[in-house]
Amino acid sequence: MTDRESQIYKELKKRPDIALEELAKKLSISLAALEMNIEMLKQKGYILENGEVVNDELSVTIIGGSNIDMRGKCAHTPIMADSNIGDIKVSSGGVGRNVAENFARLGGDISFVTAIARDVYGRKIFEQLQELNIDIYDSVILKDASTSTYMYILDENGEMVLAVNDMSIMEKIDAKLIESIKDKLNSSVYVFFDGNVCPEAVDAIFKSVKHAKIVVDPVSVNKVGRIAPYLDKIFCLKLNNYEAEEITGVEVNDSYSAERAAKVMIEKGLRSVYITIGAKGVLYADADRIIYQKVYKSDIADVLNTTGAGDAFSAALLYGLVHSYSPEQIISLGMVVALITIECDDTCCPSLSMKAVKERLTRLENE
Repeated sequence: MTDRESQIYKELKKRPDIALEELAKKLSISLAALEMNIEMLKQKGYILENGEVVNDELSVTIIGGSNIDMRGKCAHTPIMADSNIGDIKVSSGGVGRNVAENFARLGGDISFVTAIARDVYGRKIFEQLQELNIDIYDSVILKDASTSTYMYILDENGEMVLAVNDMSIMEKIDAKLIESIKDKLNSSVYVFFDGNVCPEAVDAIFKSVKHAKIVVDPVSVNKVGRIAPYLDKIFCLKLNNYEAEEITGVEVNDSYSAERAAKVMIEKGLRSVYITIGAKGVLYADADRIIYQKVYKSDIADVLNTTGAGDAFSAALLYGLVHSYSPEQIISLGMVVALITIECDDTCCPSLSMKAVKERLTRLENE
């Protein structure tokens, strides 16, 4: 499915009775071009001859954490055990929530399962997700609890120095909840979850999901062990070099060591893996091939915030899988989305879109 076909498909899902003239005007294309794309969607089986949309190709369910991020950025080199001058900002975060937001801004259609409280922070997260048209119908919303909070400190260059998280509410995403939504999971094309999901729920996901392809971001070195026993059940794993090292025992610091680590995981049954190696690039591996690409360099003076780069890459990876991108295309997409993100002061860039990505990618490839 092309980007234009996906755009048309999404609009027809929302309003199957929309007049073609109105839809063509809304998408700023000619009626002839619209009819041609609809005919292609019929040939591919996404639309019946009577106009009924029958194949939910964009069906993706994300399960993961939603936080309020409290970020402190030092104006100068941090001095430990002392008060540092800088600025403090409060915003919405959480790996699952960040991936959901970025995926939605790229144009993806998703359902998001998370846990938040009925406090001021939970209401903020809820309202923002609704504004992005993200389905959160199956999420846990608790009265007597506190929404997850993630507090982190950046140095003067935007690199993280220290972080503390309080995510106890994530224990409410348990096996019972997974069991209650297993029909939704199995009707999805992809199920993505992050490492903040508790071990009990992780086990329930792998036992419940029989048809969807499972994609995972383990989040941190401390949590990567939660998915280690299930490598043979994972369709695609995205992790950084430290997480790859933890799960394989191979020290990963360049493309060659990343390849060795990837082979260890593939031998254990993992279908495919993307390993991000910081500023050194990204490596993709499956049973048949190894692909490595160096990172694109930022063309602005300052990197403002690196904390959302990994989540941005995960969202791009998921978007690429849904739209049948090649691994090379997914790596390029992920790098550009991450690049746009680190140039923004927020964990997720509000101006992110596929249009912005394509414009940036064209500029980078012409340099």
